[in-house]
Order: sequence, then structure tokens, then C-alpha cells
Amino acid sequence: MRIVPEFKVANAVIHFDETSPHMHIVGGPIKEDYKRGVIKQPAKSKVFTKESLKRIQDEMRNCCIKSYNKIYRENSLLKQKKKGRNQDIDVKDMENYRKIKKQLKQNEQKLTEANNQTKIFCNKSNNATKILDNLKQSKLNKNNMIISNIEK
Repeated sequence: MRIVPEFKVANAVIHFDETSPHMHIVGGPIKEDYKRGVIKQPAKSKVFTKESLKRIQDEMRNCCIKSYNKIYRENSLLKQKKKGRNQDIDVKDMENYRKIKKQLKQNEQKLTEANNQTKIFCNKSNNATKILDNLKQSKLNKNNMIISNIEK
């Protein structure tokens, strides 16, 4: 079933790298039966009107959930559409996203460095514990002891 037969798709890419998976589609809206010039011509405003875009979106949502239910043998429903934009990431906010991603990488490096330092400290601590465990006590006088690693 072709939802928009007038739209000729040249490329389609699914993006999973943002808050919600989505598809970028590249193509051209072509309308036929022009009286002057070439019979077939690009016609964005004739193919994509406010009404046709709403119909296309509704039909795409229905096709997606039907396919999902058929493949996975489910009876799921999609969330109801909300008015206005849903929670998409705006292009102007992507700079902040890149900065946060860079900070995350730096923090991961710092965490790895801190973990390595902790391992070194634990090894030194274990060595000190072994040395202390192997110390011998000998009396200096009634209430005082001498601790040494040399046996008497």
C-alpha cells in the first residue's frame, strides 16, 4: 500500500541516536497531468498540504502498529497523538548534546583513572597490612612493647 504515490522516495535512513527513533526520508513530490510544459513536475505544495500531511501521519502510524502487531503477534496500541510537537530534539539544542557527550567521555576517562589509582592504593594498603601482620612484639617494660620485623 502506497500512502503517498506522488512522493518518489530516493533514500530513507532510520536514526536510533536521539531520544526517539525516527526516519529521515529524501524524495521528491511529483504531480502529473499538467497542461503546460512537462506533464510530470515537482509539486511540493500540491502534494503536501496541511490536510494531506495529517492524513499521511495518521496512515503511517496505523501501518507501523499493524506491522508491529503482525510480526510480534501482539495487540498493542500506539500512544495517542498530542497537540503540537512531541519531545523531539531541536537542532539548536544539538550543540549542547555534543558538549554533554564530550563531557561524558572526559568523565569516563577520569573515572577510569580514579579506578586505577584506587587499585594502586589497595595494593599498597594490602602490602602494608602484610608487613604489620608479620611484625613481632617484644616487651620493653611492663606497659610498653617494641614492634619489629626482626626476631630476637
